[in-house]
Amino acid sequence: MKKCLFLNNREPYPEDIFNHLSHVNVVWYQDNSGSFSLEKILETHNDTEILITTFMNLDASNLSKLAQLEFILATTTETSYIDREYCHKNNIKVVNTPKYTGASVAEHAVALMLSAAKRIVDFNTKVRSGDFQLFEHQGMELSGKTVGIIGMGDIGKRIAKILQGFEMKVKYSNRSQLTTSLGIQTDLNTLLSESDVIFLTLPLNQ
Repeated sequence: MKKCLFLNNREPYPEDIFNHLSHVNVVWYQDNSGSFSLEKILETHNDTEILITTFMNLDASNLSKLAQLEFILATTTETSYIDREYCHKNNIKVVNTPKYTGASVAEHAVALMLSAAKRIVDFNTKVRSGDFQLFEHQGMELSGKTVGIIGMGDIGKRIAKILQGFEMKVKYSNRSQLTTSLGIQTDLNTLLSESDVIFLTLPLNQ
């Protein structure tokens, strides 16, 4: 039977979700109070073979505490908090959870663009202070502007689809060639020089 350590310092998961897996012994640690001691837990359960986790400091120092570790499942799309080089050297397989928040992330990214372009935060502060003379600085009109998306994965495509409704011209840079009606593929330097707005929708892995 494989020993699985489930670490979660955020909103708790129901602890019966793995009851049907008779070949896995799941040990749960869930605590979002801020008193989560990752190092102590790893030292206590150093015979762990499967690790399920979210955003935590899984650097080489912490991962080396788990000498029998074979597999890491990140309950996030991002895996930058995991030392991938250490895992590669020690034959530890790492998988993530792609696309589950794609729509929400894309919507939030577009909301940030709108906030910056229309100076929502600035105007909110002015109005609250009694200054209603806002006509001198109306922000940037987005219709007809060029938006550059660096990284045309699931989130990048969702952003492009939303921005088509704003009648923005979408250009994107991607490491592989794509065929899509969501925009025009171009090289990075051209995208940077021609875009009015830029979205970074790629992992921070270097």
